[in-house]
Amino acid sequence: MGSFFNSDSLTVPDLVRDIFKNPINFFDWNFSRAPSFQDAFFYGLIHLFFNSTNSIAIFISVQFILTAVIMFKIYSIKYDIKFTILLSSISLLFLTYILLEQIYPYFILLKIAHHYSEFLAWLVSSVLLIKFLLSPNRKDMIIIMIISLVLCLNDRLFYLHFIIPSLIFTMIRFTIFKYKKHEKCLIAIYIIGIITVSVIGYIVAEYIAGIYNIAPINSITTISIQQDLFGLYKLILKINRKSLLILLINTIFYIFCLMSILKKQTTKDWVYFFLLSLLITLIIIITVPSSKIIGRYLLPYLYVPVLFLGMILPKSIVTKSKFILLSIIALFIINLMYSVKINQWSFDFYPEDVACIDNELSKRKIQYLIGGFWESRYYTFMSKKEIKVLPFHSSFKENHTVINKKRFVEYYSAVIIKIKSKKGLDEELVKSHFGTPKEEITCTPVKLLLYNHNSLKPLDRVINQ
Repeated sequence: MGSFFNSDSLTVPDLVRDIFKNPINFFDWNFSRAPSFQDAFFYGLIHLFFNSTNSIAIFISVQFILTAVIMFKIYSIKYDIKFTILLSSISLLFLTYILLEQIYPYFILLKIAHHYSEFLAWLVSSVLLIKFLLSPNRKDMIIIMIISLVLCLNDRLFYLHFIIPSLIFTMIRFTIFKYKKHEKCLIAIYIIGIITVSVIGYIVAEYIAGIYNIAPINSITTISIQQDLFGLYKLILKINRKSLLILLINTIFYIFCLMSILKKQTTKDWVYFFLLSLLITLIIIITVPSSKIIGRYLLPYLYVPVLFLGMILPKSIVTKSKFILLSIIALFIINLMYSVKINQWSFDFYPEDVACIDNELSKRKIQYLIGGFWESRYYTFMSKKEIKVLPFHSSFKENHTVINKKRFVEYYSAVIIKIKSKKGLDEELVKSHFGTPKEEITCTPVKLLLYNHNSLKPLDRVINQ
């Protein structure tokens, strides 16, 4: 259960709950370059009818269902209904197995935001783009532009995954293939339209986030590139060592992708676009100093092999393997029967550490605490006693990363420390800065350092006096 409620996963629920209390609170928030307003909108609709815990679970269930529907539609392009159901079932069962094993970054499907909705948007947009380029029409073009505008406003990764690759891919096809006059006009309108919506999305998103710093080109170094390449190697190793099945599927998928290119199979346009998107994303992330190789930045290239292995395999092989497909489904079902533990779910999730903190602090009439970024939102959101843990840097200055700035107060009475963890504030540093606490309470996995009531004043407040 705790995986549903880590600090990052709670950003959208925290924002929505804050807006529900007072819509004006929206204007007091600091946003990142991926504010995920589309996730906030749909989560807000769910939150109208359910409490926070159940809203999160329902939102995640909707993401899973949407994945299943999109996957079914894509498989139906190549296969009849019987094999579409078989292949979709295998992919969903394997995905469920991965989620239960909590293999990163696939586990991101069970989190709100974290770019999963961007992956779904990329999936739909990519399919529509291939369809549009095979037979240019207004409907597909308009849908792609609407999706692109929404995603450019909400997630900068969409530029890497779709906008830039789609423009390059479309221009190449426009140059190589012979289109009719009206088709050329539609493709030209598409190119102009995508550039326009992406520029509008960029400007508006920058204004909302209030971020204007761009890393200078001269800061690109061979050392930073080597670090990113090594980071990519470690990520691939980490993912594939977690499961031999993932290693096998990734190997088969990318081998067949390369075979499609070597054989120059023009029917596999989606393979060309997929690999182009992967190449552009890696080049930009590796060469831009402010970016790092992180699993959640590469979701399309990690999820597609798992979900759509049947699309890259020759149809003749798949249609002759009905018994094997049914056997795979049976094996997954048996495995899941032994893995799933329904009794772990609770409709009133109240972790022991949160209950402990609520109990100890409410008895002492303490409400505001200083904490690190990773524990602050979790303990604030999950508290049933209105306990507020505010995020601070190790320098004891306020950390305004994706938070309502007006939550910060002038004085605090305690500090929360992660036990045996490099994340969060260092206990010795806290004691060196604020002095010896009058009381220490352990609520595993954290420790509370209690000081005199309202005796702690952060560095920001001292400087601004």
